[in-house]
Amino acid sequence: MRRTAFPIVLALLSAVSLPAKADTQLDRFEALSEQVTTVMNEAMILEVPALEGNLPTADWDDEMRGAFTCVLEDYRAAVGDDAINTMLDEMEATLPDMTAEAMMSGEMNERFDLPDGLTEARAAEIVRNCGVMTLYMTRMMDSGAAEILAAQ
Repeated sequence: MRRTAFPIVLALLSAVSLPAKADTQLDRFEALSEQVTTVMNEAMILEVPALEGNLPTADWDDEMRGAFTCVLEDYRAAVGDDAINTMLDEMEATLPDMTAEAMMSGEMNERFDLPDGLTEARAAEIVRNCGVMTLYMTRMMDSGAAEILAAQ
């Protein structure tokens, strides 16, 4: 397995409307994603206190689901269902120890790997091609967080 940034790994995990197994993957990933985003927001506030109350919500919406459906389809083609389930298992095991401080220190990156068959470059390409980064940037602009960060 290759090391990668925890946020990129999160972006790789998503869901698609398939049988119950995929729905379970979606439900699991949505819950994990919302938890991680909340901690990431806390870490950003520690770095830039002016972001308090100005970061986008961690909640998924239809746009987020659509973007992550695209990611999952490409991800599944690269590594398969078993690897997705393994990553979800690893994330669920890691999350209880995740704090804003651990996120900022890079500790979380050291505790989570991409599966064999998926390089960091390919993971970033999938995220970009599926519009995930554009969606996050739009949310940052809409919430006012981008303006606050630009003023720093």
